[in-house]
Amino acid sequence: MRIAVTPNPSLSSIPDFFANATKLLRGNQEQNMTNIHPFFGKLVSLLNEKRKNDRYLASDFNVFDYIQPDELKLSRIIADLFDPKGSHGQQRICLEAFVEAMIERTSEEQPLRKTLTKLQKAVRDDECFVIARTEVATRHGRRMDIVVNIGGKNGIVIENKPWANDQKDALGDYADEAARRFSNCWVLIYLHGTGKAADEYMISKKKLQKLEVDGNFFNTDYTYFLIRWLKICLERVEAEKIRCFLHDFIGYIEKEFRSGFFNEEINDA
Repeated sequence: MRIAVTPNPSLSSIPDFFANATKLLRGNQEQNMTNIHPFFGKLVSLLNEKRKNDRYLASDFNVFDYIQPDELKLSRIIADLFDPKGSHGQQRICLEAFVEAMIERTSEEQPLRKTLTKLQKAVRDDECFVIARTEVATRHGRRMDIVVNIGGKNGIVIENKPWANDQKDALGDYADEAARRFSNCWVLIYLHGTGKAADEYMISKKKLQKLEVDGNFFNTDYTYFLIRWLKICLERVEAEKIRCFLHDFIGYIEKEFRSGFFNEEINDA
């Protein structure tokens, strides 16, 4: 028997309440005193409604609260979702969605768009094998966080830095390694959780400019890009167990990383 439940206040009404409360507190002091009590009365009502709904929705429950993944575990999760033969059973859906999410963030005139279009074609070609691995060693003893080999000649290399900055010249070395491994097309992705873009400590300005001109570099983040990718996956995967996992993964990223981006926006305002 399906039980009808009203929309979860924790996902919409409660944030709206605090947004309105913030506007109120910034307004006239006399107006604040007049209207503040109705606002908090509404909040109590919303919280009571949420408590009833949570018997069926468990909106605050998230498996990642118990896992507390580190950088390596996050890399493994992402790589596993890329793997067409992974236990998720969704074949290439998540990898296709990842390339599509990157294309969304580029314009027609960018060289990167041409590279991504080639990668998209390779990913969709069933004759191209796909191997996703983590902690892949380079010739110089470094370890690339995620490497996706697409048919042997195409590839995606991801430097996953959710919390810490990279090592000196690491991105430059990974670019050299990607160029050596993949003769057709490849992209080096700097995936960060702090909102800080790649700097000259990680890769020389000259090399970074060349990568951008050649369409081989994609700088992006957890808060906006990774969530967008996971939401595309959420729309397309067919296994309910995987949908629940993706939903929790999105919630974890929003909780863990989004506040840092918002703080930067507030400081810049």
